Amino acid sequence: MVFRNLFAGPPKNPELQLEHDQDVSHWRSPYGLLSRTDASIHSQGIALHDGLGFYQFEASHRLQRFHRAPAFGPTLENPRFAVGMDLQQRRRVVAALGVESPSDKPFHSLRETTLQFTAVSAPPGDLKGKKENYWLYFLNYSSTRSFLPNIPLPGASYTIPTRSGWTYSLGLPFLSISYMDFPHWSFQATGGPYFYSAALSYGPPAFQVGLSTSWSQTAYFLSERSLKEERLFIDQKEVALNMKCPLSEKLFLEGKIAYRFDQSFRTGKSYEKTTAPTEDLGSSAVFSLHLKARLDSPSDQ
Repeated sequence: MVFRNLFAGPPKNPELQLEHDQDVSHWRSPYGLLSRTDASIHSQGIALHDGLGFYQFEASHRLQRFHRAPAFGPTLENPRFAVGMDLQQRRRVVAALGVESPSDKPFHSLRETTLQFTAVSAPPGDLKGKKENYWLYFLNYSSTRSFLPNIPLPGASYTIPTRSGWTYSLGLPFLSISYMDFPHWSFQATGGPYFYSAALSYGPPAFQVGLSTSWSQTAYFLSERSLKEERLFIDQKEVALNMKCPLSEKLFLEGKIAYRFDQSFRTGKSYEKTTAPTEDLGSSAVFSLHLKARLDSPSDQ
C-alpha cells in the first residue's frame, strides 16, 4: 500500500484483485508443489479535512495448497488487514498499519500474529513525474521481524531520475534500476541480499508483453513449532513470459507462463540461519491469471 501510493494520486475507486497460480507440471517435488490463490480488496481514497491528504483500507488473503500434504498439512495461509494514510504538507508522508498471520493455522495464537507499521517521508507530489534527485526516508516496525523484532528501524534511499528515461535508486539493503519509454520498451530491476527481480516489457502500461525473472522467499509460522522465532521459508526462482491487457474500461487481465526452479523448504529464525536441512522441492511449470477490477465508488453513484 505504502509504495504503490507514492507513485500515484489518491485511489478514486475501490479495487478488487484476484490471482491464481496453478502448477501444470512438476518434477522431483515430494509434495506436488504448489497452487496459490491471492485475493485483495482496496478502498478508494477517503479525503481528510482541510485537504491534508487521504486514508484507505485494504484486506487480502493468500492460500497456498499442496497436492500431497507435508507434515504441517495441505495448506498455508496469510490473511492481512491494513489501514493507510497519505499526508501532504511540506513533505509527503505515507504510512500503513497492518496485522497479518502467515501460518498453517492463521491467528491460532499471538505467536502466529504479526503487527507491522511502515512510514515513508517523500517530496510532495507524485514521484512518478519527478525530474530532480530526491531522498526517501523510511521507518519500519514489525513484531516478528527476524532482525531486531519490536524495534522501529530507520532507513533511507536516494533516487536519480535522468532525462533519458533511466531511474536509479540506492537504499539499504537494495539497488533499483528502471527505464520507462511507454509505449515502447520498459525495464525494471531490483536486487538485494537473498532476492532479485527483473522485467523487460513492450507496450503501454495497460497492454504489454514481456519477460521477467525473480528470486523470492515466503515465510510462515507453523503453529506446532518448538521455537517462537522459528519460521518456514519457501524459496523459489522463476523465469516467465508475461502479458497484460484491458478487458474493459474497469477490468484488466494479466497472464503468465512460468518455470519455477531451485524451490525449497528451509526452517530457521531467519533465511540464512537454518535449524534443519534444506528440503528440495524440485521445479514446476506454472500458469497464472491475475484479474484487477475497478469498482464503482459512492461518488460515481
